[in-house]
Amino acid sequence: METSIHHKCYILGIVIFNIILSSSYLNASTIYGIVKDNENKAVEVATVTLFRTSDSTLVKAELTGVDGKFSFVEIPPGEYYVNISFLGFADFRSQSFTVSAENNEINIPEILLQSSGIDLAEISVVAQKPFIERRSDRLIVNVDNSILASGGSAMDVLERSPGVIVSAGESISIRGRSGVIFMIDGKPTPMAGQDLTNYLKALPSGSIDRIEIITNPSAKYDAAGNAGIIDIRMKKNENQGTNGSFNTFYSQGIYPKAGGGINLNHRNKKGKCFWQL
Repeated sequence: METSIHHKCYILGIVIFNIILSSSYLNASTIYGIVKDNENKAVEVATVTLFRTSDSTLVKAELTGVDGKFSFVEIPPGEYYVNISFLGFADFRSQSFTVSAENNEINIPEILLQSSGIDLAEISVVAQKPFIERRSDRLIVNVDNSILASGGSAMDVLERSPGVIVSAGESISIRGRSGVIFMIDGKPTPMAGQDLTNYLKALPSGSIDRIEIITNPSAKYDAAGNAGIIDIRMKKNENQGTNGSFNTFYSQGIYPKAGGGINLNHRNKKGKCFWQL
């Protein structure tokens, strides 16, 4: 009898959890807009960053398309603003707006960028790299010297990267396509699942030079990478040493269940090693 009651409570708990999870997705919203220049022409590859108003925390970044349009999806309720930057134009900051269950589709009024008045020919070639770059087959997030370079992890960077979606269960997809292949410095990592998640959470963002999000892998990559490839490029000569993470879990079903694990990685000039215990 007691076992039956525990089983029913377990099932009820799962149902309640799924309802809460579904509710969070239903409350997630879409924010979109269009960016034009002072001649009313669409601005392509402008960097659009979404910030939380309360503490100016970076939530997500995207690039405008060829039509000047951008969008952010699955944004939780809260108060936000967007910042637009593009070479040769003054930065633009929008008014704050509120995302809620009742207001879950935000159309930001047309954004018109104004010329900065600086001659592009006078800009030094040693200027800081843009936060996001677009190449023919990939997007590059330049983590070094960016707002994400300190106090966070590789997972924090990915959550804010364009086109990357980290689900509530911490699975990672590129533009909704699952089965993403992860690489470290151009080489496939042996980690997957929870081991990979733990590693990304333990890897300091300050040790990363850039993250390359390859949306259209060429023939040189394994066919399994058709969903996309995320290549984490570490800083040269600054990423040596050992780091890792320790995790535990406990769940109560019909019987209690507990466990844990340790993830370690060591890097030196000769290479790198990974351990999962």
